[in-house]
Amino acid sequence: MTKHVEEDKAFWFSVETGPTGFVAHNLEEMKRGFRHVPMKSIKFHLRDEKNDFAAWVREVMEEAELADRIQKIKEEFSKGSLKGIALRKNLIKTVTV
Repeated sequence: MTKHVEEDKAFWFSVETGPTGFVAHNLEEMKRGFRHVPMKSIKFHLRDEKNDFAAWVREVMEEAELADRIQKIKEEFSKGSLKGIALRKNLIKTVTV
C-alpha cells in the first residue's frame, strides 16, 4: 500500500495564480493529478531549476528512486525533447504504482 499523508504534507497542483483544486495525498492521487491538471500546472512545477514533483516524492513520500526517475523526465523537458502529451504520459507512467 502506498504512503498517504495529511493535508499539511499534501502536494497541491498549482499554476502561477494559485492552486488548481487538485491535491495529492499519495502517489495514486499524484498520478490522477498528472492526468487531469492543465498542462500549464505541470510546466509550472517543472519551471526553471525547480522540480516540485521530484522534491515532494523524495522528501514527503520518501521514494528516492522514483524521485530520481522524475528528475530525468524534468531534464528531458528542460532540453526540449519532451513536450505536451508525451511529458504528461511519461509522468503518469513513471508514477504508476
